[in-house]
Amino acid sequence: MPDETIRIVTADTSDESPDAPDDDGAKNGGHIGVDWSDAWDAQPNEPTQKQAAKAVDSLRLHNVSIKKLEKELVDFMQTVDQMFSRADAEADMKAIELSEIELSVAINAEGSFSLVGLGAKVADTRTVLLRFKRKS
Repeated sequence: MPDETIRIVTADTSDESPDAPDDDGAKNGGHIGVDWSDAWDAQPNEPTQKQAAKAVDSLRLHNVSIKKLEKELVDFMQTVDQMFSRADAEADMKAIELSEIELSVAINAEGSFSLVGLGAKVADTRTVLLRFKRKS
């Protein structure tokens, strides 16, 4: 049975051709869906339309193994658990306790999870929100 995959859409900032395969062999997504070129031609000096066309052209599709995503998520969650367990023990708080942690996480084209920090200069980053609660 072949490995199940999920598609991850990324915004590519390189000058690659939209039809060139990326490193993992996936086809670039160039013109995914509706061809909006006629709408762009109607008002060629409209900056918003040019930006939208550029954004659509930069989309790339990547097939990532579900098993790889699961492994990466497990590794990330174990690291978060270990980090906050150590911090909680070291802080030795007497009057209050941390009851919930909310983290913004990005998933890249290879399926790796990364913590997104405040003020991150990641172009057009979309994140997944992971909310962790203490076990009762």
